[in-house]
Amino acid sequence: MRNFKKKIYIGAILLTLFSLIAFAAGVKILEVDKLQIGQPSSGSDKELIFDTGDGASNKKLVIDDTTKDASLNSNNFTLGDGADTDKKYILDLGLGAANPFLIYNSTTDKWRFANTGAGSETDFGAGGGAPSVDNDLTTNPDFETNTAAWTNNGGGTFSRITSPAADIAFGIGSATFDAAASTDNIVADQVAIPPGMRGKCEAKIVYKDGDALLDFEVFDGSVALVTKTLATSAEFTNEFVNFDCPTSGTIGVRIIATGNAASIIIDNVFVGQVGFTNKPVVNDVEGIFDIDSIYTTPGQTGKLKFVSAYINQPTTITTEFGNWLDSASSGGGGLTDLIITAGVFINAPFCWTNDASSNADACANINTLPTNALVKIQGIACSTGALTNQFISLYCMGE
Repeated sequence: MRNFKKKIYIGAILLTLFSLIAFAAGVKILEVDKLQIGQPSSGSDKELIFDTGDGASNKKLVIDDTTKDASLNSNNFTLGDGADTDKKYILDLGLGAANPFLIYNSTTDKWRFANTGAGSETDFGAGGGAPSVDNDLTTNPDFETNTAAWTNNGGGTFSRITSPAADIAFGIGSATFDAAASTDNIVADQVAIPPGMRGKCEAKIVYKDGDALLDFEVFDGSVALVTKTLATSAEFTNEFVNFDCPTSGTIGVRIIATGNAASIIIDNVFVGQVGFTNKPVVNDVEGIFDIDSIYTTPGQTGKLKFVSAYINQPTTITTEFGNWLDSASSGGGGLTDLIITAGVFINAPFCWTNDASSNADACANINTLPTNALVKIQGIACSTGALTNQFISLYCMGE
């Protein structure tokens, strides 16, 4: 009997030692739902050390006992499971689905950020496709993920599209709107006017197809601040409207039908202060450019320059970009002469511009006529007098 008991004791000891050895060498599994580390009364930092045989240089996750901040003493941190899918880092502000986040879009291979959760994703300015614009008051300007922050009113259809590639202006998504009757519309969520938005504002849209039964508007929730009728375009094109920035209230863009309009594809919407739009600013770009026949004969060659300018009365001009315009002067007969700085172009350039916006005259549909060192700006709707208080986006091309 004694020998039998000895055998049991010895067996139990060997089994215990074997279990300890196996536990030390094998995978450790803690089958618990919550693990708490630390002595609250000690006042010391709480450390989780990963023993890689580097002694004091072992990597560790530390929680500072005073500041409660976390730190990891490593120069590299990998997030992801190795699959080619989106990777997201969410900042928890207690806002649920509206928490801000960073995301890497695996389809476009671009970083994006969202300030107000899903639907507000925006590309970073560098290398992010269509550049982002902090001043853009449009919550979801490019439909890269969905059509959130837009409302479809009436009997028309509104949806995000991802194909064919020829119908996607930027990134991986655009939106299409097909109005069925007059007053059908899509409208972006209204955003409060920030205190710093003053002076001249602009709204822009990139679109394709559509027809003259569609109006592009800046909408304050009750009335349109400015309206531009869209023209049919077989290719993607830009349309701009300029207006005086409101000093209070809310603002957003709207596309509204005046009848059973043709379907339109839209992308890269902007509304905000002049000088912060995501229009390209190109200087000294040489090559052959095919410009819309409304402005010039296709195939113009030379250097392309762009400037946003505001004609403040007939004698002064304020430029947002570039320094190749000296001043403006009254040319009479509805003309304003913009004087080009000497040396910018060797020969007289060909210039064109968008429609004018006015808080003094009913001028629109500007034509430009190059004469020597002058660019003459004429408002067709103006019978007499030079343009005053006009914002323009001016392009000139020449040697």
